[in-house]
Amino acid sequence: SLEYVPPKDERVYLHKVSNASKGGEAVDVNDIVPEYYKRIAEKLVKAFNAKICGVDFIINDMDSLEYKVIELNDNPGILLNESPVEGKGIKVGFEILKLLGLIEK
Repeated sequence: SLEYVPPKDERVYLHKVSNASKGGEAVDVNDIVPEYYKRIAEKLVKAFNAKICGVDFIINDMDSLEYKVIELNDNPGILLNESPVEGKGIKVGFEILKLLGLIEK
């Protein structure tokens, strides 16, 4: 409500948005995602025949084998990986430049 004053450090969600380009927050969960899901992402990217690709999942319980693939994106947002709101992030920019042959390996 307009009268509610959240306590210090409480995270307040004004809108449930998961898409970072629409105002959601990028969270790096690579260290906690089971290898099972990483292998699925790799297979999807290979089937898509992509060199650079983002795979978006919905996973309600990472201990489960149940998931939904939302999209495969051949132009993923690199900044979301490099500078997430939570998590350490992955420096993919240099790896992409190496892959494209623009800098030495």
